Parts: sequence; structure tokens; C-alpha cells
Amino acid sequence: FQWGTMRESNRINREALISVQQAYVSLKTIESTGIRDAQGKVISWHFFPQWENSGTTPTKIMRQHSSAKWPIETLPYNFDFHDAGPDDNRAVLIAPKGVISTGPLIVSSDVLVEVTAGKRHLYFWGWAAYRDVFQNSKAHLTEFCFELTVTAGNVTTGEGIRFLYTSFASYNCADENC
Repeated sequence: FQWGTMRESNRINREALISVQQAYVSLKTIESTGIRDAQGKVISWHFFPQWENSGTTPTKIMRQHSSAKWPIETLPYNFDFHDAGPDDNRAVLIAPKGVISTGPLIVSSDVLVEVTAGKRHLYFWGWAAYRDVFQNSKAHLTEFCFELTVTAGNVTTGEGIRFLYTSFASYNCADENC
């Protein structure tokens, strides 16, 4: 009887330890940089999704992919969120409480002018799949989709630019909720 009780107590303690200390990866933000031509005009914007590990242990074998799309119509709720762009999903590590930048996702200033005018939408989506350092841990998955809105500034000069990222109605989840 005591042996079974002790094993159960050890199992509960291990689960509690893992739940408190496991890696937890989510999208922190999307940084942006305007790329200028020789005359100083912003010709494109480079967007860099930043993944953060808010856990107290590092990730193990993390892979991620981020994509961008700028349709005229709103994305349908059941959009397939396929991986667009280069397939560069090499394994990376995020230290505890660490952040890594990925990308860039490149969008022309002409597209952002249409986004600003409400003639086009701009979406960023992606996923991160990883394990944590605990033996026999399950795989983790985080997915995101955000729509960008230009709230201030001029996308062709870069002056006073402010972007707002709004969560899309689907594809924002982690682990069993995905």
C-alpha cells in the first residue's frame, strides 16, 4: 500500500514540476523595418516575428514557420493556413525567458499603401513546434494569426509609422487547443 501511495505522490510531484518549469513558446510581437531605396523612399517592409519562451527551461528541437498574405477580401474563418514562402524550418533553441527573431516576411510598400487605404488586408500567421527538456515530454505546438492595420504614419516615408496587430478569429492556440 505504501509503495503505491509513494509512486502516486512522485508522479504528482513530477507533473507539478514539469507544469511549472516547462518551456512555453508564444509569439511575443512582430518587429518591422522599412527598407529604403537610394533616394530614401521606403520600398518594402521587412517583418520579423519574435518567438518568446516564457518558461524556465529551454526549448528542445524547436521548428517554426511564419507566412504572410495580403488578399483583397478578408480571410475566411476556415482558411487552411498553409506554409507559404521558403521552407527553412531548421531546428533552433530558445533559452529560458529568451526571445528569437525569425523572418523576414517581406511586403512591398505598395501593398501597405493599399492596406492603409482599406483596399487590402495583410495577415501574418505561423506555428512553432518544440519539445521541452524533460524526458518523454510530449510535443508542443503554438499557432498564431494576426491582421496588420496601419494606425499612423506614412508607409512610403516611414515617418510616424505605427502598426497594430489584431488576433484573427481562428488559428491562435497552443497545444491541445490547436
